[in-house]
Amino acid sequence: MFLQMNLLKITATFFIIAFALFSSFEARATHVAGGYINLECTGTPNEYKVRLTLYRDCSGISLDNSLNVRVENECGIFGGGYDETCFFGFCIPTYNLSLSLVSSEEVSQLCDEAIPNSTCNGGNLPGYEEYIYEGTVTLPPCDYWTITYRLCCRNPATNVQNATGADFVVQSRINTADDNCHTTPTVTAAPQPFMCVNQDVVYNLGAFEPDGHNIAYSLVSGLSAPNNNLNYNAGFTPQEPIPGLTIDPQTGIVEFTPTQVGNYIIVIRMTETDDDGNVMSITDYDFQANVIQCSNEAPSAGEGGLTNIDGNIVEEEPNQITLCYDEDICFDLTFTDEDEEDELTVLSNINFLFPDATISYDGTNPVTATICLNAGNVEGTKNITFLVQDDACPIVGQNNYTFSVNVIECTDCLVNMSAAITECITSTNPLEYVVEGSLSVTNAPESGQLVVENCFGEQVTFDAPFTNLDFSFNVPHTDEDCEFTATFVNASDDCEATTSRIVFLPQGQTIVATGDANICLGDSAMVNTNGVEGYTWNDPSIVSGEYFSPEIGTNEY
Repeated sequence: MFLQMNLLKITATFFIIAFALFSSFEARATHVAGGYINLECTGTPNEYKVRLTLYRDCSGISLDNSLNVRVENECGIFGGGYDETCFFGFCIPTYNLSLSLVSSEEVSQLCDEAIPNSTCNGGNLPGYEEYIYEGTVTLPPCDYWTITYRLCCRNPATNVQNATGADFVVQSRINTADDNCHTTPTVTAAPQPFMCVNQDVVYNLGAFEPDGHNIAYSLVSGLSAPNNNLNYNAGFTPQEPIPGLTIDPQTGIVEFTPTQVGNYIIVIRMTETDDDGNVMSITDYDFQANVIQCSNEAPSAGEGGLTNIDGNIVEEEPNQITLCYDEDICFDLTFTDEDEEDELTVLSNINFLFPDATISYDGTNPVTATICLNAGNVEGTKNITFLVQDDACPIVGQNNYTFSVNVIECTDCLVNMSAAITECITSTNPLEYVVEGSLSVTNAPESGQLVVENCFGEQVTFDAPFTNLDFSFNVPHTDEDCEFTATFVNASDDCEATTSRIVFLPQGQTIVATGDANICLGDSAMVNTNGVEGYTWNDPSIVSGEYFSPEIGTNEY
């Protein structure tokens, strides 16, 4: 009995202390639909602006003009306003930082005519508002500071058990031991709370990190309390909050095709590291995806990749390019909507990432965006996002396109290559394709070679200085991918670069031509084909099955 009583006493003490630790957090029945915490160095070492961004479902209670976040450290730093809360001989330095509302605006995913009828304006259409709060705090050198915001309560969720009984909790952690004046990732993309069932969804936070650090992306559990994960329903996990949902760990691109109407909690973690692999910050972005039935087809975005490129780049993939410091480039992106009557609007975060970039739009559906930018001289990868929105009403259709610009200091040369099938040769056996391509090279020295090799081991070599870098290969039908690789070879090793392209070589069909004949000048002949439906003769005046008069001599068609 003595043992039981002491256990009860210890347990009660623990919960009293836990309540004291988090009593400053708000306990209000609001409907927060998403948010995150960003820290920005003010320019004074160890002094940071804490910025909390919240997205409020307007069907709930309004948010206040000020609120608190909890600041904690793992280095035992006390004083300067930090409380010493101890239990079981373990003391935690904690601090309640007050943040003030600096801006609020409606960000409902509604057409202009429907905005007056949103829940933000007293109507019944789904409305959302963005609230931004800021405050300043001093964070002395320490491996990790944790900043936490907590509020009751979450909206109902399809993928989480008893979501309305769970708190909304977001956290960010920052390392000030290795760098006492840096900035954690800032999310620049607009929220996308509504998406259509059975339609492809592409989303990206458009995270921006101005210090040139790397950002890795992952999916993690949402929190119901600072140290408690949400409980997910069967068939859902933190790493797959919607069946089939994936995230690219390098670009942060989220893709999925929802098959069930519902409300889903998704948490994207951004882990910031420096060039030495030190973790500089961990930021969690918590948001809701509301999947609804739609008669409208959401727009597609940038499926053809970059076109009309003017400038020296390495195009790693259709949505990833590499630039040298201070390189100027221009290119086009095209956005379309299968609903031909819809008119599209395109918004981008490009000026957050490249302040001097210019962008112009031509057309309404499709829309062609012409972008020009200078790479600048800050090394790192920047994800440029485009939010493509149609004019459906009341809820507009949206989708995202993202491409990554990797800026590097070019001490080595860069090689870029394009390669594609341009025509099919039908006069050989077996049938062959012509694969034609071209190369461009940046920062190449005055000596050396570019060697292009295909998957069959055939090579084409170009000697510096480089002028015409076009190449061509005759290759057989294989019904497989064929990799074409370009490598720069230099005896002094002051330039090393390689690039590659994958070209699919479909099997194709065999065409049989008939009509061999010996005729006299002035007589008529006829030729025919079978085996394929679409083809052209080398003499465009010839039509299969119709008579024509060949010239004197041996004529091959």
